[in-house]
Amino acid sequence: MKAGIASRSSRRTTRVPTILLLVASAVLAVHTVAPPTPEPLLLVGVRILDTLAGRYLPAAGVLVVGDRITDIFVRLPTNLPAGTRRIDLAGATLVPGLGDMFATAAPDGSADADFYYAMALAHGVTSYRVVGGRLPWAASQRERVKAGEIVAPRLWIGGPRFDQQAPPSFSTRRVADEAAARREVAEQASLGAEWVSVSATTGPDVYRAIVGAARTGGLRVSGEPGATPTGELVRLGVDAIDRLGFWTRGRQDYERELGSRPDYPRTVGDELTDYLWQRAGAADLRPVIPKTARRRVVVIPMLASFNGTLGAEALMQDTALPVLPGRWREALLARAHPGSWPGAARAAEAAAIRARLARDLVTAGARLVTGVDVESSGYNIPGAGVHRELALLVAAGVSTVDAIRTATLNCAELLGSAGSLGQIKVGFKADLIAVEGDPLARVADLQRIKLIVRGGEVLERDQLLAQARRAVR
Repeated sequence: MKAGIASRSSRRTTRVPTILLLVASAVLAVHTVAPPTPEPLLLVGVRILDTLAGRYLPAAGVLVVGDRITDIFVRLPTNLPAGTRRIDLAGATLVPGLGDMFATAAPDGSADADFYYAMALAHGVTSYRVVGGRLPWAASQRERVKAGEIVAPRLWIGGPRFDQQAPPSFSTRRVADEAAARREVAEQASLGAEWVSVSATTGPDVYRAIVGAARTGGLRVSGEPGATPTGELVRLGVDAIDRLGFWTRGRQDYERELGSRPDYPRTVGDELTDYLWQRAGAADLRPVIPKTARRRVVVIPMLASFNGTLGAEALMQDTALPVLPGRWREALLARAHPGSWPGAARAAEAAAIRARLARDLVTAGARLVTGVDVESSGYNIPGAGVHRELALLVAAGVSTVDAIRTATLNCAELLGSAGSLGQIKVGFKADLIAVEGDPLARVADLQRIKLIVRGGEVLERDQLLAQARRAVR
């Protein structure tokens, strides 16, 4: 089968017509047809990046049959499955497909869902934990991917985020109290969600109700610290922390304490956030790190999502920029900072504090994973944002191999798929990329993609980017 990204049968884009939303529950029940089987592949001339051991392994060839890696050869055999396609990768490195654990994959006013899928795959991202999905449509998308109707990253679905204060929207549900929280969790479970996620304005009592109801319903929970500090989220037993936040005290505690200072910013947004990060300090940030590591709570730092890291000069050279919808591209460029700007020192100091926190978490043995929040005020480009996050982690002092694990092994563990994803091993899913260069020495070499394989199917990067452009409205 030739590579492609759109629906294999009709190349339809994944919009959300009203009628689809009405029948999506029925669709979930019907997708029992096995996906089409890709041709067998023999990848030769490669070495394998062993993400567990953090080293390269030589291989004469890697055989993919169906959607699985079936053999890793020391010597190439003479007998191969009929119709095997041989691809000579001439010194490339095979790396497991990458993950985005704070992903958006829904149509909006700028693009269809295929835009997000194509951008992810074009940058080697083969696993998506969807946050803020529109149920039951998002769950039906997961089943369509499994059935082979859509070429997309593997999807793990979360419904609209819970928020104690915000008005309801397509991506948010208001949970004013514990009873409302329990009802909303039960509804999302009934509509096919696997995860629930909670925003920063939600207090501890409602968080506790959400976690309890999710455990009853068999769902997992991720939460953003804010009104409830990170330490309390760890104690409540969330599975993942969405974004770095204050650890022993809530954000509102800092705002009340510091609000009377003459240098306190009178604006909300990034300036205030940077100010608070400067004053949180190591005393607030470090005490909970050992407990986070012991309890195996996963942290999604999203360093790239903070606006202070968004430089105008680098952004103008970004190859992903031309593919973005016009409104998105203009907004991103408008937020980018020149080399010198009034808030540069404050933003740099706040970014350095967050970077040290990420590094200290890894040093303590905590698991970090990569995530791109496309609604953030920082670098929010789907797919490409994972590579930006990896670069920031390495710049923070995280070793290159540990950074690569955040996008591979750790993502697989968070998704409950450590036995089939995150490594290149016999029996594992054939989700992988072949890259040029030496990614263990230079994490940026993960962007030098020669080949993308998702579920055993070879995808052409140029075709993926063309599909992303077609999905822009």
